[in-house]
Amino acid sequence: MQFYTASSVSTSSGHLTIKTGYGETSYRAFDEDSKKSYMEKKFYTSGMVQSWNKFCFTGGIMEVSAKLPGKSDVGGMWPAIWLLGNLARGTYVGR
Repeated sequence: MQFYTASSVSTSSGHLTIKTGYGETSYRAFDEDSKKSYMEKKFYTSGMVQSWNKFCFTGGIMEVSAKLPGKSDVGGMWPAIWLLGNLARGTYVGR
């Protein structure tokens, strides 16, 4: 349901901002099984920040401070902040 775009990520005054929006986005996707391209639609846009081969965490404590949208007592949103290893990246297609 979500399409990641670099225009949803910005920094200002030392703060990282990742915006999420609603609206139809069409893009060319690739089917790994048929090896063919096709047009796909997603209805939410947001951003992904990756540090591929730039950061190696082997122990200790990682602390994240995040301000999430919405009210804390209203359900329906599933925001996430993930710290994953190289093979757990969101764009990895395993076979």
